Amino acid sequence: MVYTELISYARWLLEEIGFDGFRYDMVKGYGGWMVRSIQELRALRDGTTFKPYAVGECWDSERAIGDWLDEANAWSDNPVGAFDFPASLATARLVRQLRIQAPRSRGARSVNVGSARPSRHFRGES
Repeated sequence: MVYTELISYARWLLEEIGFDGFRYDMVKGYGGWMVRSIQELRALRDGTTFKPYAVGECWDSERAIGDWLDEANAWSDNPVGAFDFPASLATARLVRQLRIQAPRSRGARSVNVGSARPSRHFRGES
């Protein structure tokens, strides 16, 4: 019953509300099979079918993210992606360590590069 309602709700969001896809938060809290089920939907909008775009949020190691992607994408022709938090955080640490500066010339000032944090917002492109 719950499974059927979730699939119906996802279809409604895609076809009636106009969603292009989904961002799955805290994917460690539910099975990749559920994401795969939604990704297998073929929505219909304005007479045209489309596959939903998707990205998952898995704050963990590269291996855990890879394992989740393997589970979510098993036998799927519409794979979901994942935010690469380990790479993003490593880049942010590197930028802070290097304290990148602009070349010095008369009147030039140091350039501090802000912390590169992973985006908490996502908007899929159609």
